[in-house]
Amino acid sequence: MIGLLTLGLGLAHASPPALDSIYLVMVDRFHSGSSRNDGAVDLEDPSAFHGGDLAGLLKKLDTIEALGVDTLWLTPIGSMREQRIAEHGAFHGYWPDNNRKVSPRFGTAADLQALREALEARGMKLILDVVLNHVGPETTLTQTQPDWFNTNGDITDWSDPVQLRNNDVHGLPDLDHGNPAVVRHLIKDGQFWLRAARPDGFRIDAVRHMEPAFLKDWIGKMSASAAAPLVFAGEIYDGNAVAVAAEVATTGLTHSFDFPLYYALTESICGDGDLRKIAAVLTQDRRYPEGHQWITFLDNHDTARVQTVCGEHTQAAFTFMT
Repeated sequence: MIGLLTLGLGLAHASPPALDSIYLVMVDRFHSGSSRNDGAVDLEDPSAFHGGDLAGLLKKLDTIEALGVDTLWLTPIGSMREQRIAEHGAFHGYWPDNNRKVSPRFGTAADLQALREALEARGMKLILDVVLNHVGPETTLTQTQPDWFNTNGDITDWSDPVQLRNNDVHGLPDLDHGNPAVVRHLIKDGQFWLRAARPDGFRIDAVRHMEPAFLKDWIGKMSASAAAPLVFAGEIYDGNAVAVAAEVATTGLTHSFDFPLYYALTESICGDGDLRKIAAVLTQDRRYPEGHQWITFLDNHDTARVQTVCGEHTQAAFTFMT
């Protein structure tokens, strides 16, 4: 169980779907519904696989629904690199290999369909996580299509906008979005998930590391391929609201995770910062496109847990969010 995220709605927008609250599930860490697909697991090792799968998630939907949640966000469920990199485990799914196949560890396409149907019966929505910026090291595409990747080495200066777009993020092979073959491949990946799961939208990983023109094209192709308007929720890991708003405007994202508010809130309410930081972030809402929606949160799978950050001020932080 990863946590509960609440969505702070901006201006009213007829499409994409309206969201109220989002429950984030890291599939391997949630619940095992079948031991047949576990493979090697070690519950004592925090870097190992723990055996969670789609069947386990399906068994726990009543519990999640009872929380009042209306949307389920799954971390990547595609086939992935499973070998560790140094001390880092692969259980999270963000080292993709084949993005047109459900990872056998998580189940089958039939399991995904069953989950989709169960959510629809409850009036709940499904958001799938997609990784468009990179693949896992030593995976299929790095071996069969080596010319599909930038070869500029790791990002060494995180304030350099060129490096952010064109260099590797912590050694992860960086796809060249200026290559038409790469773009076609990633569009087909997205269309596969539209057919396989009929999601209500996508959470898009590592937005600030991709060319905005590529992402705008990808979003347009997904919208054209879908039967109904979709959520496109971008992870723009930046505390600068002006920068995040500019990224949203140039890519066509319908939602963004509100990292600027997260940083302002944790620094002011939970730290020694000035409460005016919160007001300063909120005044920047005018910079976002009309109808944009912000996903507000106090922690997620990329941050420390809110109790660790806020300590005795945790309840005050939750009170502010409500």
